Amino acid sequence: MGFQAAQALNTQQQSLALDQVLSQSRLQTTDGTSASLTAIEQLRTLIGVHQAAFEKIVVSASSELLSAVAEVPESLRSEYKTGLLHSVNWQLSAQSAFYEGRLRWADAATRLCDLVESRRAELVFSEHGVEFQSNDDIEEFNALLTTIEEVHQLEVAALQERATKFAASTAILSAVQRT
Repeated sequence: MGFQAAQALNTQQQSLALDQVLSQSRLQTTDGTSASLTAIEQLRTLIGVHQAAFEKIVVSASSELLSAVAEVPESLRSEYKTGLLHSVNWQLSAQSAFYEGRLRWADAATRLCDLVESRRAELVFSEHGVEFQSNDDIEEFNALLTTIEEVHQLEVAALQERATKFAASTAILSAVQRT
């Protein structure tokens, strides 16, 4: 169910065209900037819905797994329970970091859109990007872009870590099945 929830979130995020939210073509017009702000708000809503669903899934799965561990011979029960708790805590931490990152991205993207909109009369959109008149605005714009890039890099690293853990788990399960 967790996998299905993650896929649903990804599909819904794709429908928001988040890759276009901060594009120059979108930010060049007030309507485009407004559309970007709407997409960002929809992302915040999606994150909230997904977070609530994920918490329910974790509680339900944890309860079922603890019931299953109760059926394990007592000599192994403590070890299994410790492993289970470690895994659940890791999943909760990783998912929490994902939500925090997405919301941090949404906050930075909103502030960037607001900055562009508030300075629209002074901006120049060129093949080199958005050109501001004020050094303070340039610094703020660049700081927001840095935050957005940091969030992206953290998500990429987290995805790689999950893939590595999944591959290791799959290898263990394959080895157990062969014996």
